[in-house]
Amino acid sequence: MEGHSDQIKDALSLNYGNVAEIKRARMEFCKDRFGRHEFDNGGTPALKAAAICDHMIQCANHMRKHPKDISGYVGLARLLKKRRDALLYVKRTEFDKYCDLLSFYKLKDIEDGMHYSHLRCARYRSN
Repeated sequence: MEGHSDQIKDALSLNYGNVAEIKRARMEFCKDRFGRHEFDNGGTPALKAAAICDHMIQCANHMRKHPKDISGYVGLARLLKKRRDALLYVKRTEFDKYCDLLSFYKLKDIEDGMHYSHLRCARYRSN
């Protein structure tokens, strides 16, 4: 946007955009960064993981504003599981994209064998 005044740049920025425009712009950025090619529209595992990470950020911001929203916490826990599974798949298939996702979203490396099913099943054991 070279050659335009600061007022025009400010008016066309996303500061005045609605939620759908901001979400569309974030997805375009993720497509450019994590997509395999320029026509990639969300079919690659890295792009799906990036979309889930963006959705989690939005849900976490919502939960900061509305801490009594119990169904929001349930949805956030569901998204956490989806993100974990998507990141594990990207780690197995495209390790360089996985490292890029971790650095971009400032996440920690996750272990493959870190499942909590033994804690859930302990309730149903009869001793």
